[in-house]
Parts: sequence; structure tokens; C-alpha cells
Amino acid sequence: EKQALDMQVSLDGQHFVTGQFPPGMNPATHAYTVLESTTRSLFMFMTIVEPPLAPWGNILKSSSTGTYFGRSLEGANRNEYRYVDFEKMVGLPGIALINIVVNKEDSSASGRKVVQSIMMVPRGSRWYHQSLIPWGSLTNVILL
Repeated sequence: EKQALDMQVSLDGQHFVTGQFPPGMNPATHAYTVLESTTRSLFMFMTIVEPPLAPWGNILKSSSTGTYFGRSLEGANRNEYRYVDFEKMVGLPGIALINIVVNKEDSSASGRKVVQSIMMVPRGSRWYHQSLIPWGSLTNVILL
């Protein structure tokens, strides 16, 4: 008998229902991390590519009840220690920064990821690519 994890959610801590996921993206078949959320939705990172390849995954966003999940972002960066490049902005509800793997297909073969920072506004419904901010005559770019 195969044993697997099942995502159970509750609004009151007494009555639980099973979370519903997009086809092929069930927690029983993928590693996942519940991400920090202060909005009325849950955010979950679901690993698609595992180490020893260059790891990355998708960000899923739940309905307001936390029961139905849809793909919010594909190609989110993750390191070999399972830390996801996802940072909620303190004091700015619904705003987060995340690094995405731009070269998903190539990174598996080469082991080298090219990442780009994007910003989530508002509450995961839209993602915006960040433009570089000039500092004097130099532009600082951080690659992971």
C-alpha cells in the first residue's frame, strides 16, 4: 500500500477538507513548502526539479477558503537545502519578491541557473519583472 501526504485545510480548526490541486501537481507526488502568507490565500511552493539537478518549482495560490489551488507562478527558484527565494514585504500586504529560474530547461543539463527577480502584486494575481536600479554609474545585479 502506497502512503502519501494529503493537504488538509480548515477555517475553524475543527472541520477539515482536502485541498484540490491542478492535474499532475498533487503533494503526494511532489515535495512542497507552505510559504508565508498574510492574505486570505495560502501560497505553496511545489518542487518540480529536484537535486542533483538545479532545483526549481511552481508557486500555487489557494482560493480564499484554502481548498482550491491554482498555479500562480512557474519556475520559482529553490536551493539544494529547500529554501525558496520568496520574501513577503513587511508592512505591504499582498506584495512579495521572488526569484525565478529563467533558463529552466538549460539549467537541468548545465547545473547553472540564471535567475530574475519579480514582484507579486496584489496577492499573487499579477507578477511584474523588476527593472534594474542604477546606483550612480553602476548597476548592481545579483545572480544566484
